[in-house]
Amino acid sequence: MNYRPDGQAYWVSLDFRSIDDENGKPEFFITVGSDITERKNREAQLRVVGLVASHTNNEVAILDSKGFVVWANPAMLRAVGRSLEEIVGQKPTVFNQSESADPETTRRFLAALRNVEPFIGETKTKFADGTTRFNRVEIQPIRDCEGVHEYTVVVIANITTEKIQAEENRRLGLVAEHTQSGVV
Repeated sequence: MNYRPDGQAYWVSLDFRSIDDENGKPEFFITVGSDITERKNREAQLRVVGLVASHTNNEVAILDSKGFVVWANPAMLRAVGRSLEEIVGQKPTVFNQSESADPETTRRFLAALRNVEPFIGETKTKFADGTTRFNRVEIQPIRDCEGVHEYTVVVIANITTEKIQAEENRRLGLVAEHTQSGVV
């Protein structure tokens, strides 16, 4: 870490080279410094993003450009009931936790992955134990500065509580609408 005259910190990468004489003994040295502050700042941002993705309750996975899982956060691993080692290298169909997942949303999700397009959709999944879960599924392709697809981020949010609350509000609205006296 270095500091400019104005007090601003910056990072430098130093490359030392030895220039040898005809006998192979160092005659003098050359040092070249490169300002790597921008790279260090990006690395720090990536560490923060990694912490957020690792600690969110939403399920997060990163797919490579061919659509294979390269990373998943603990929430995703809990949801699919597998370890990271088990899902790395797999296609995102490992996220489908139930045979009753909405087939239309699944089709659109997979088409967006194939076509490297963003996608946001909701699905309802019924599990073998009879429970139902509502999800908001989002995929976002990540491209480099030249527009080449590098990764895809998949985020699955459990919106069951929101859906239940919306349905309760809808029912209360119907009751209030059809009641002659006040509703308390």
